[in-house]
Order: sequence, then C-alpha cells, then structure tokens
Amino acid sequence: MITSLSSRPATTPILTALRRISILQNAAKRSLCVQGRRSDIQRPVFVRAFSTQPVIADPPSPGKIATTFEPWWSAEDIEAGIETGTVRYGKLHVPAFETGQASVELDADDDGRRVRVKVPGFMARNRAVHGDRVAVRLMWKAYKRDDSGSDGTGEDEVSVGRVEDARARVVAVVKRSEVPVVGVVRPGETKIQPRDQRLPAMDLVQPFSQVDEGVHLVACEIVEWDEASVNPKCKLVYHLGPVGSGVAEHRAIMERYGLTSQEYSEDVERALRERLPSSEAVVEEVLRGSGPRRWDLRKSHRVISIDPPTARDLDDALSVEIRHGGRLRIGVHVADVSHFVSAHSHLDKEAARRSTTVYMPHKTYPMLPRHLSENLCSLLPGEDRLAFSVFFTLDRATGCLCGDDPIAFGKSIIRSSARLSYDEVDAAMARGPSEVPQIDPTIMADVELLWDVAAKRSISRTDDTIRVGSSKVKFEFASADSFSPTKCWSESPSDSRWSQ
Repeated sequence: MITSLSSRPATTPILTALRRISILQNAAKRSLCVQGRRSDIQRPVFVRAFSTQPVIADPPSPGKIATTFEPWWSAEDIEAGIETGTVRYGKLHVPAFETGQASVELDADDDGRRVRVKVPGFMARNRAVHGDRVAVRLMWKAYKRDDSGSDGTGEDEVSVGRVEDARARVVAVVKRSEVPVVGVVRPGETKIQPRDQRLPAMDLVQPFSQVDEGVHLVACEIVEWDEASVNPKCKLVYHLGPVGSGVAEHRAIMERYGLTSQEYSEDVERALRERLPSSEAVVEEVLRGSGPRRWDLRKSHRVISIDPPTARDLDDALSVEIRHGGRLRIGVHVADVSHFVSAHSHLDKEAARRSTTVYMPHKTYPMLPRHLSENLCSLLPGEDRLAFSVFFTLDRATGCLCGDDPIAFGKSIIRSSARLSYDEVDAAMARGPSEVPQIDPTIMADVELLWDVAAKRSISRTDDTIRVGSSKVKFEFASADSFSPTKCWSESPSDSRWSQ
C-alpha cells in the first residue's frame, strides 16, 4: 500500500487511458506523438502516454523558474501503469556535480536485471530527491513519417523500445530517503541551505530557535512539498552544533552520508565473548569437527601482513615459497569471517547495512563487533586464525602466471609471523633492512621476493597504459581530543601499496 500519494477519484483520465491502450502488445493505432513543425524531416519526439501534460517540460525562460509540478499519481493509477509495463518502481540517483543528469535504478525485472533510465531535468524529478524510492513513467522516442512515408514510424503509431532506451518522469514519491538532510541555518530563520548540492534550499516549518549566534548545523527531514513550491518544507530532527565545531562537523559527516555512528551493544559483544572465548578454542573446535578438513598452514607457511600502522582489523596476509625452475608459489590469505557470521543472520544483515568499517579522525566505527573485527577475524601475529587461502605460481623472472601449476583455493588455519606497516616496508626497500632492524631477516627475505615479483608483474600489466592513483589528504591534530588540525599534507600511494 502506497501511503504518500495524493488521492484521486476511482476513474481518472490517466486510468481511462491506461485501460484503452495496449502499446506494449501491438502498437495500437493511436495518435500519441507530438506534432512536429515540419513534415519533410524525421524528428524524434516523446510519447505522450497517459497525460495531457508535455512529457518533457518546456525549459523556463531566462530569469523565470517553473514552479508548478505535476500532481502525483494515485496508488490505483500507478498499479494500472505497472500492469501495462509503462510504470516501474525504483530508486532515484542524482549525480553530485551534474544534477541535471539524474537516473532511476529500476527494481529487478523477471529476469533479475536492474536497469537505469534517465530522468531529464529538475521538473521531471517532480519533487523527488536523491535516494528516494519513486514510481516513474517510462517514455520512448517516436518518429514522424516524412512525405514519402518510406521511413520512420507513422503519425498514428508509437515505437515502444527496450527499457534501456526509455526516459522517465517521476509520478510519485513512494518513500523518502532515510538519510537526513544536513544543512546550515541561523537563529530565528527558517531557510535551510543543505550541504549536499543535489538538494534544494528548504524551509523549516518553525523558525530555528537556538539562542547562540552564528551559523549552525542541523539535521532535517522533508515533510511536505506542494506542487506550486520550488522549495520543500522540512522539520528539525536535531541540532548538531555550531559550524566549525569538531563534534558538530563529525556528526554532520556521519549523518550526511548515512553512516552508522553506533557501536555494537555490550550485550552483543559479551555474547560473542562467551560463545567464542579465544582463537585457540575456535581452532580446537574446528579440528575436532566432522566438517571438511582445513589446510593447516601454521607450521608449513610463513605468513605476513602489511597494513597501515593504525589498522586494527588485519583481514589479509601473504606468504611466498621458492619452487624449482625459478618459480614462486604465492599465497593470499583472507580472514574467514563466514565461519563466525552465518548468511542472512541478524549480524550478517547489520554488517551489510554498515557496509564497511568507518575511520573518522578520533573514532572508528566497525562493520562487525570488535571481538570479531579486531580479535578473532584479525590476522594478528602469533595467533591461530581461520582463513580462506588461494595459492598461485608466478615466474620469478617475468612475474607472469605459470599456467601449468594449478591455482588452489581452500579454507585454512594460519598463524601470522609478522605484522608490517607500509612505511616499514618502504623504508627497508628504499634504504636497506638496516633502517628497520625490528624486521626479522627471514621475514625481510620474503618481503624482497614479493616486492621484486610484484614490480615485474606490474610492468607486464601496465605496459603502454596510464596508472591513475588518487592522493590522500592527511591531518595532524594537537591532541587526541582536539578537532583543530595543526598540519595537513598530501600523500600519494607508496610503492608498497602499488606493489600489492
């Protein structure tokens, strides 16, 4: 049941038109084309199905803004359109820097395909904003015959093509985006200016009543947007704080991008600790179990991880063996999270909702409970861990894959021998192992093998290509509690990162 749509009488011009035509079945003989000014050329026009309104609104004249949107369709009209295939549900996407190039990702069809169709222009979005779930009317191009009638589609025929070729117009907002609107406002005023440039300015239902002077950050949600207004009305969800305040800016980022700022509850962490007290207990249970045997690589393979120095969840590691004939057997080992998180479980769904671990300047918000992400599923040195491993063989001289040596995949038990940082590896390779005496010589020998073959493979992969990499902007703060940076600099990917 659609609850956010305006009501209409049971019989409407839209519903009547839908009942009378069947353009998807047999291209019925109806005049649905916009008349061209010349009959001697074949010009593309848009199908005017189910409405007396122009399909694509005429652009406003210079200095004038079109302020009248089409009424939203009723639930009955939408369902009738869905039956004929001319109306679909989907999610609206508006590009950050090309807001006029919006599109709708349609719900999967019977074949499981998810198609995007363009929504041309602000008026065609019809009061929908980025992230909204919408109902859209699909429209296809049609062509007017020339005088000879030899080409194109006749004046009384409509060409209905593939969904991919259609354009769309929003006919209803089914559900607003759950991401709050983060914007700025002054005390006593009602105008909200969103930080997301894809959103229009908004009017608070009640004036902002904060006593403190200056500009403030707030989180709002749209509550109303009538057909004659350029700007929607919104209500205040909560006050984030003054613009420039570290705490307020931190919260604004989390809210604007829909990031979860809540830790897993202590009850969840405690339950995991009680069920999975230690890695030794987990491994012992696996070894005693009747399931498929895992490769036990704890004594046979020297495994190392290379990560940023501040990383807490070490989720992948490497190993290398020298084989006969100048070959290297490389192992890549990834933490086996699936052993602890069952598919479609509550924890699996929550992790999917969070999508990733979020690193903010003063706090980390993990995708999984910390007992998993920073302990049992983190490949810490000296600790037995469950992993999923893949082995492949590279030619040491060229870095090319040796096809006659099969690639092997399997679940494993590993024990990392060392945790290295990118900075340590870069320093050791640039200035010699003496620069990082804390690295064991045997570990350093493995690093040199991996570095050398990775460099050769990179050359073979990127020959005659352009390597594009983005730099990172880093900040230094006066203290762990300070939100005011004292220094900033740009950092390009290091050689050890590229070598991976």
